[in-house]
Amino acid sequence: MSLLRKQKLLVSSSPLFDTRAYPFCLFFMYTHVSVTQWQLVRQKIAELASESKLQVVKNKIILHHFIENKEKGAALFQGPTCMIASPNESQMRAVVSLISNFPEFSLVGGKIEKDLFHSADIKAYCKLPSAQDVHKELLASMQNTSPLVSTLQQAHLPLINLLQGCTTELYNVHLVMSKGGKGE
Repeated sequence: MSLLRKQKLLVSSSPLFDTRAYPFCLFFMYTHVSVTQWQLVRQKIAELASESKLQVVKNKIILHHFIENKEKGAALFQGPTCMIASPNESQMRAVVSLISNFPEFSLVGGKIEKDLFHSADIKAYCKLPSAQDVHKELLASMQNTSPLVSTLQQAHLPLINLLQGCTTELYNVHLVMSKGGKGE
């Protein structure tokens, strides 16, 4: 067997891992990827997103998988395709960032939870702050308002006294005016 044949990338013809078990699945088309580049991509994914799985698949197999499982997404597979499944949002973001450094790979689209998205939507999603970051910012802003609330609680007494004084004065003026008298 020739050395070139040994180094040729083996494409999986085995059944896919269950895409329903992974909330985030990304689909990439690739061209002219050497064995060394594949090893580098696999190594980087193992470092950055250790729970993510990369699988190179034949389009017929992945199309059959999607049709068999009644999942949408068959239109995404037009050329050599690889699929990277991630168990959580942070690993999905890491994978998109990592693969964007490899011009041989082109993001076609992906599945987030049960919804299918095009590549532009996935990239826009990755630019948004994560749900955890938004949650932390919300908690921080709520905690930062406590001095403001306490200041307002302390400052409300003079304001109430002022309003009560104005109300009393207006009532007195009203009484005087209703008796036909003139104000003091």
